[in-house]
Amino acid sequence: RSLPEDDITALTNHMFKLWSTTDTEGVAKYGENFHNITYLLRFHHFNAADRKTDHIHNGNGIILQHIKFTNIFEESLQAIDPSVALPYWDFTIDTSEGKKANESFVMNAAMFGSMHKPTHFGSGFTYSDDRIEQGAIVDGLWKNFKSDFNVFEDMNYAYGYLRAPWNLNPSPYVSRFTFNMTAYNMPSCEDHYQLLGFESLMTFFDLGEFAPHGNVHILTGGSYGCDLFNPLLEAGYIVDEDTAKRICVIWSAVILKTAYRYHYITPDKNCVVNPTDLRLSECGYTCNADTKQQLVQYIASLTKTGDKLNLDFTKAGAAEAWLSFICEGGDGAKVFSGDNYESASPIDPVFWLIHPPLERLLHVKMMGGGFEDEEWHSDPVLQTVCDFAQCYSEEEGAMGYYDDCCYGHYENDRLLDAVSGDRTKYFGPTNAETLAASDPRSESYSMPYVYDSFKWDHCQEDFTGYVTKAYATKQKAKQMTAA
Repeated sequence: RSLPEDDITALTNHMFKLWSTTDTEGVAKYGENFHNITYLLRFHHFNAADRKTDHIHNGNGIILQHIKFTNIFEESLQAIDPSVALPYWDFTIDTSEGKKANESFVMNAAMFGSMHKPTHFGSGFTYSDDRIEQGAIVDGLWKNFKSDFNVFEDMNYAYGYLRAPWNLNPSPYVSRFTFNMTAYNMPSCEDHYQLLGFESLMTFFDLGEFAPHGNVHILTGGSYGCDLFNPLLEAGYIVDEDTAKRICVIWSAVILKTAYRYHYITPDKNCVVNPTDLRLSECGYTCNADTKQQLVQYIASLTKTGDKLNLDFTKAGAAEAWLSFICEGGDGAKVFSGDNYESASPIDPVFWLIHPPLERLLHVKMMGGGFEDEEWHSDPVLQTVCDFAQCYSEEEGAMGYYDDCCYGHYENDRLLDAVSGDRTKYFGPTNAETLAASDPRSESYSMPYVYDSFKWDHCQEDFTGYVTKAYATKQKAKQMTAA
């Protein structure tokens, strides 16, 4: 936002080279630090879409694992031009100005391309009124940029695109299905200020995934096909319209992902795209006959979880209706997410500006004296480590607390090596090493960038005063302890 126009032009032009240059060509021209978007996308996808668990989201490793990606991306940019640095998108400014995601300064032809608004903004993209192709990036360098193809055989489902296995989006284009629903807003100053207030490092990592940044992925990736829930709404299995909208938003990225990971469903392979009208493309899920009851129980449990969806399972035929909706040929397979709301999110250029604001908050917290509790969680049964602490083991044929269920979210975990495609091989620094490299108090601090400022003048909350007070308080506590 504070970048001069010339810097914005240099940034986007050099970024686009990562999308338009092969890795071999790039290394030959720019040196060994160059990696194109396919390389980066495969790393993210390989770690995020593993059937057993997500090694870089839904757990305590999310911020540090993404710092690793950010650093590789910026090194690739600077291999092209050392004067270019990756900026951060302070979306709390957009929120303070009352702007929606599609109205942000990053969503235009000069930067990362505009987003098409659906016919009914409050309901999102629907089969009745919007074509799937309209989710493509509208203008700019990335206009109509196409998705990559999957190279990982054990995750290659649906139409063969490099997308999450549970996300059956038939579009060849990088897709953005934005919407405007009251339950989902851009992160606010309050969200970021509250995150700074947590005194547990693990709580900061765990909750940083949600309100402080998660809705940006939701609003720029979005969901397609919310009108397909109308029959369940009309039958009373979904009690109100608000729940129908909310379940649509989390349908692919949360519900189907969980059903896939728990082996309740398996996506079809070798699905065929209808090039005339993508809405007529056919693909679906096969439901595991032995776990259909567990699938129904999982859907019913959403009435009691944090989402508290208003569903009625006391009505006759509810279980059968949901199974029919999800399984073999059901319309539930036709509701899917845009790319920035799943494991393929790095293909959308705006992805790369979403995580640096959290990294900036981590820097601020450390400069303010750090956390009172900086111990890493190590017991997934008794402590919060990851959301899939219980995962399905194909070797055991059952759910359980296995050692690798939360891999990626412990102190000494690394990224899985996507280059080899071997999940027993690892890549890059550990989480502990990355945290030390990101901590201004540490002798190991080695981040290759600085921030333009640590100011939040657009906020009512006193960020500067908070950090100054926190630092003084913690310094005094240290002195008293030493004495």
